[in-house]
Amino acid sequence: MPLAPLNRLARLGLIVALVVVLDASSSIAQPPSIPTAQRLQGNVEVFRNICYSAASDVQLLCDVYRPVADTAIETNTKLPGVLLVHGGGWASGDKWAVATYGKSLAERGIVAVAINYRHAPDYKFPTQVDDCRAALVWMADHADDFQLDKNRIGMFGYSAGGHLSCMIGTLCDAQWQEIAATTEWSEEDPRWQRIPAICGIVGGGAPCEFRDMPIDNTAIAYFLGGSRREIPQIYLAASPASHASSGDVPTLFFHGTRDLIVPIASSQVLYNAQKEAGVNSRFVSIDGLGHMLTFLHPTAIKETVEFFVSELLVKQPAGDSREAVGPTTHPEISPPQSADE
Repeated sequence: MPLAPLNRLARLGLIVALVVVLDASSSIAQPPSIPTAQRLQGNVEVFRNICYSAASDVQLLCDVYRPVADTAIETNTKLPGVLLVHGGGWASGDKWAVATYGKSLAERGIVAVAINYRHAPDYKFPTQVDDCRAALVWMADHADDFQLDKNRIGMFGYSAGGHLSCMIGTLCDAQWQEIAATTEWSEEDPRWQRIPAICGIVGGGAPCEFRDMPIDNTAIAYFLGGSRREIPQIYLAASPASHASSGDVPTLFFHGTRDLIVPIASSQVLYNAQKEAGVNSRFVSIDGLGHMLTFLHPTAIKETVEFFVSELLVKQPAGDSREAVGPTTHPEISPPQSADE
């Protein structure tokens, strides 16, 4: 695929610098297991700052958005859930950044779990992927606390969060030899068996291909640990496109056509690989918008919500939840569309 020039890749640093000053997650004290919910407009409640994992002495927190005063809640009907993963160049950001997506999903009857995760450069790949896995385990383990249906789970991420979500979605059917390079967990770790299957993924503005970066480029060395010349195997393992196969989770991609931070070709390469493999993924282009405005655009929010309503509410996956490691099957998605607004 065509690669962004170094000055484009370096713009990731601008996003990091803008967001890092707002990241205060490391200073939050140990919260109660299930705090009192805060009522929001739109028939939604949010449970803030729940610890979903404590790794390397870092408390990893999440916010849970849930619909209230609804027949499903009153009758204890299980609700689908979506894990929300924020962006920020893998080095900054906070769960509050995806609050609008969480509230929008909850308004449509879907529980949304927005997470913080450990940041580079203090924690390099694959730490962030493992934090997403830990959050999925937490969702499954605490399904009864929030009326979650473990058989109807999705993932959403934008930018770096889209990359992490696509990593999970492309590795769901991989063998251990391939997975091992993307985790610090051992093969015998019992958490693998507790990861719920993912029924659908939304990856917005997602960088999905690092294998063709200039060999001595160090633009993302703070995240991966060096240049491609120094650690080619890490650039391979960290590229969702390198894991594409017929068993991938069907994915909705959306991307701004004028994105200068993560060029649109970076997510198109994974989309094209999935389509060639027979995966029913979709790609939505947001015409004329750059990286940040695409994330905030009503089309992106609308497409995300409607995708999960279709995949998690309209369709009803049956049976026990599938393991994230090992062969899986997935529900179909509607034919590819585009949205140019």
